[in-house]
Amino acid sequence: EATQEDVNELYYWKYEEKNQEAKKWNAPYIPERRLTKEKYINSWKKEYELFPSVPRILAIITNEKTVGTVSCYWVDKHTNWLETGIVIYDPDY
Repeated sequence: EATQEDVNELYYWKYEEKNQEAKKWNAPYIPERRLTKEKYINSWKKEYELFPSVPRILAIITNEKTVGTVSCYWVDKHTNWLETGIVIYDPDY
């Protein structure tokens, strides 16, 4: 799970970094709205778990560097439709 420092770094990659290389790979059907830093940080809190004790978002950390996320969300719990995504923000990876 991500530390506060990881979440701050991921916010930079997702919203502040100028080139936004990772967004070139986004699916066209995913609308993305910019979150404030406070809302982004809150989205990592425990109440956003997929199941009890199962976070819906994790940080990808390699060589002690935060480079991306693995996340999921329910599209429809009744049909077990779960979307999962991997994003590597750091273009060096």
